[in-house]
Amino acid sequence: MDYDHGYIDYQMDDSGEAYHFLRIPYKAIQGEIGSGNPEVQLGQPFLLAHRYESGIEHDGITAYSAVYNQFSAPEEKDAYVDQKYIRDGVLILKEVENRLVH
Repeated sequence: MDYDHGYIDYQMDDSGEAYHFLRIPYKAIQGEIGSGNPEVQLGQPFLLAHRYESGIEHDGITAYSAVYNQFSAPEEKDAYVDQKYIRDGVLILKEVENRLVH
């Protein structure tokens, strides 16, 4: 399967009630992702916060159903992002930039 775009996800936190990610989109501008040595362009990074349902019952989950029901639906798909994660995200992006440029 050929891909022309994707995302780099960095999990910043898993506090047990929410997941916080820094996501950097990218797309191939020459070549294809996963084959050879494509030239890629990074897109606008953004932060994701997903708050998951609390108190989920795990009764009745079998190995077969787990294949289809691995994750609970988010309680808040686009949860509030605390300033701490914004500051941390900026620092992580500076590190990414330093590693790509040097």
